[in-house]
Amino acid sequence: DVYDKNGLLGQLKKGCRAMSPILDMWDHHPNPNVEWRHDPYHLAFTIRASKGGIKAGRDIIVSYGTYTESHLFAKFGFVNGDGSAWTEVDLSVFHNVSNMGLLDQFSHGSLDKEVTGGENDADLSIKMLNYLQYDDGYDECIDDTEISTLLLKSSKSEESSYFKSLSSHFPLQQQLKLLKAQLLANIADDNSSWIIRLQPRNPEAQPPRQSSFNHHTHVPKFDPNRIKFDGSKLISTCRLITLTEHDFDGEALNVLKEFQLSGEKISIQRQTSALEYRALGCMVRLITLSLAKYEERTSIKKLIGKLSLKRGEEDGENNEQNKSKFTFQSHMWYASHVLLGEMQTLKALQSITSSGVSQMQTQLKDENRKGNIHKSGLQLRSKPCTRVTKK
Repeated sequence: DVYDKNGLLGQLKKGCRAMSPILDMWDHHPNPNVEWRHDPYHLAFTIRASKGGIKAGRDIIVSYGTYTESHLFAKFGFVNGDGSAWTEVDLSVFHNVSNMGLLDQFSHGSLDKEVTGGENDADLSIKMLNYLQYDDGYDECIDDTEISTLLLKSSKSEESSYFKSLSSHFPLQQQLKLLKAQLLANIADDNSSWIIRLQPRNPEAQPPRQSSFNHHTHVPKFDPNRIKFDGSKLISTCRLITLTEHDFDGEALNVLKEFQLSGEKISIQRQTSALEYRALGCMVRLITLSLAKYEERTSIKKLIGKLSLKRGEEDGENNEQNKSKFTFQSHMWYASHVLLGEMQTLKALQSITSSGVSQMQTQLKDENRKGNIHKSGLQLRSKPCTRVTKK
């Protein structure tokens, strides 16, 4: 289908050909010393040396495109280990995002859906309730004993009207929580709502003289003054999680109902300072929970120590016998760099969002002094009121 849609099927009938046989022979780096592009007129790839040319004795390096380290490792089985690639972290701590932004063969949920048919909407909504069990913004936990039961009933078309009529008699807090669970389920597989990508730790890193030898002098790390990322989709998710019936000038429930009826993926823009404070607190929580899972296995200090000890050692020993050992360019070496990048990303995000929470606290105090009292609460819990399901 891909070849047919792009008008290449006729060309394939003339004989098999590799799409880019030369490109695949060379190593990848975001800062390559050659450039390549597709020439549709000649049905060929043209390649030329980058500005400045290729110095004698240097390997030819190309760019496969913009990849995060996690994607590069999943798709090609290696990373450069110099901080030149973007990093990413998945903050869906209570469910699995099956669409990871790669092709189907690299998204862990695709096979599960083919074999089991995937989760129905009610099962997924119940799982998404775990994000709502902190009841942010409320002084007391919400009594949601019947919410899971109602969500199960909502999956059956013959009981849909029963669900709507029964839930409409619930207090606003419970109605809102039901609706939030369903809307969270709608974005459960939207990777941009749960995954954050950070720009390279060392964007100026250059490819090595020869890729088979370890040229790294430092383990990469973030410069706190140069961290850039787009967290707009994740904070929108957290605004939904921490929304109370007092938000949107008391019309939060109606606003969410409109989103549900439209069928569009929900996106909540900045509202009050109180909601923004809770949303940032939610981000801190998701980051902290995610980081805790990593720290059950290792630590940034241990990884840096491990990678530093091996710097310059056993260069060139990359035969198959060493692939399972912790040597330069072994699978363990690559995996450790990916792990380090993800943990450093979480630590950087934790610091930034925690600072944001502190700033919002100061802003709220100033607003209160000026008489702008927020109806929605500022309660943020470190532990859930109840736990529905495990991931």
